[in-house]
Amino acid sequence: MSSSDISIALSPSSLSTFLSCQKKYWHKKVANTPPDTDVEEDTEALRVGKAFHEVLEECRHVLDGLEYSKVWATVWKHELDADAMTPMIYAMLSKYKIMHEKSGLKATFCEIEVKTEGFLGYVDVVLEDKEGGWWIGDMKTSAAYYSNIAAGLARHPQLNLYAAHAFLIAAGVGLDISKFRGCRYRMTTKSKLIRKKTESVSDYIERLKQAVKSVDFILPIEDMSPHSTLMSHERVRSFIEKNRGGESYLHNYANCMQFFKPCEFFSHCHGKEYTKADIKCVNADDENA
Repeated sequence: MSSSDISIALSPSSLSTFLSCQKKYWHKKVANTPPDTDVEEDTEALRVGKAFHEVLEECRHVLDGLEYSKVWATVWKHELDADAMTPMIYAMLSKYKIMHEKSGLKATFCEIEVKTEGFLGYVDVVLEDKEGGWWIGDMKTSAAYYSNIAAGLARHPQLNLYAAHAFLIAAGVGLDISKFRGCRYRMTTKSKLIRKKTESVSDYIERLKQAVKSVDFILPIEDMSPHSTLMSHERVRSFIEKNRGGESYLHNYANCMQFFKPCEFFSHCHGKEYTKADIKCVNADDENA
């Protein structure tokens, strides 16, 4: 069997990478190109998200009586500074608890694998209402709250791909597909507040809770576009299967610096790592400018 005959299971994150820059996808997923040495990954943010998710998964989003020591142990497990980070994550969970209870939904299944020949994804949570209606829940942690994110969520590739596979989720866990309602995008923010020297841990957590937000964006299935997103997914997968070499993949130079962070393969498109780029500029703070 030749490499071109191997079927690709394209995950939502891989699809997003391809759509943002085909060349980046090729370096990251096909060629396995080593990243530039001067690109720093924010692994702490990733570990905070994993710790937050793990606590919710283990308690099935039921946070009554959540012990601080349990959160501390999970934070420590993910190699974070437990003394410094546990109050923030505990505050995030406390704020999430308020939002979750207001929604009136119950988390019935967590971390569900959705796999076909061409797709691979993991649904964070299935949420059910009192009438048996159910939603696919996607959990996100964020550095800040962006209210304008709601405007484009109905066309979000990841959410629509999960919705397109709702029938598989229903069959796998025994849900009624006719009662599938859509997706919930749940975003909980972090905080950079520092504990005061004279402040107790409990007072610090209360202050953090005032700064943290937890929002549940409701996306009814009738407002979404799962079929067209799945068709786009299949077109991308077909392209990848037919083009194993990097020459057919297009650059998107507009995404070389996303949110002021360089692509980890910057040097392969620009000839040198981003810290070595010789760019002239006028700086208001430069006395010699």
